[in-house]
Amino acid sequence: MRRLSTIVAIAALTGCAPASVKTVETWLAAYAADDTAKLKDATLPADRELLASCLAITSTAPMSRQALALPPKPLRHEFIDIEKKEGADRQVILVKMELKNPLHYEAKRVGQALPNIPKTRWKRRRFLSVEEGDRWYVKLDLATVLARAHYAERFLGLLTARRLKEAEAMLESIPERPDDGDARRTKKDNLEAALKLALEKAKKRRAAARAKAKAVKTSSTSTAAGPTR
Repeated sequence: MRRLSTIVAIAALTGCAPASVKTVETWLAAYAADDTAKLKDATLPADRELLASCLAITSTAPMSRQALALPPKPLRHEFIDIEKKEGADRQVILVKMELKNPLHYEAKRVGQALPNIPKTRWKRRRFLSVEEGDRWYVKLDLATVLARAHYAERFLGLLTARRLKEAEAMLESIPERPDDGDARRTKKDNLEAALKLALEKAKKRRAAARAKAKAVKTSSTSTAAGPTR
């Protein structure tokens, strides 16, 4: 496997990479350059409409559900490996991306810039490259990504409203993980784990609030009754 990885890496550097890898390289380069036409062309047709709507809202609402559904935009990237082959028409491509470090820019924005906070950071990410017809494309499965984001918003809204039984019932119907390279890298569903943890914390807060209210009520009743003789 290591020998194969080395061969593929050399091929990528010499321009002879497999089509699955070239597609991911093209997609990332277009994304970094804001080349929407090339980006859409390298994206699986089923994802293109949602990709366009997500890109359109990113500049005006970078923290919106649609903007956060997209992978982080790289300043540059490096191919690492074809991590997994899921049949003849599906390959998980592992890359390393250089991203802006939000801590640096946030600290600078509030006037607390520190010299030891780097401007960028490197992060590994997996992309699913799929063959459809006679071409390879990057699959993002944005419909599922957005469905899960909407689901999480509804769930957290119920917690905020203290409707914990309704929130707990929602855990029976968590949308499946997106069919992309990064979301399925582990067997554990991180969203499910995070929502269950949030529910448990909400239950503990409610129990603590009830205990405190009961203690206050007991204290008030004792004070009103006066001292016993």
